[in-house]
Amino acid sequence: MSLYLRAWLMTGWVIFVFISSPRWFAAFNEYFGSVGQFAAVAFWLGHGVAMAYLFKCPVCGQSIYVSTAGRWTNRRLWPYKVCSKCGRDHTI
Repeated sequence: MSLYLRAWLMTGWVIFVFISSPRWFAAFNEYFGSVGQFAAVAFWLGHGVAMAYLFKCPVCGQSIYVSTAGRWTNRRLWPYKVCSKCGRDHTI
């Protein structure tokens, strides 16, 4: 499975977690009490951190969700097919 496809699967999972967040925020609050809201936010933010730091270009180490073409750094929710730093194709 290519890095690009794995990143898309993670993106789909994060979108699902975001859409279903009212349901599991309530579940965290019910099971863990007042600490549940903090646990739910940490759970949600942990997915964003995982996207940023676990899916990296194997050649240069740049995140697959970041583009550094030109002066600006662009971040987006969906992965890039080609690394903007070294030019590696992530679909292979």
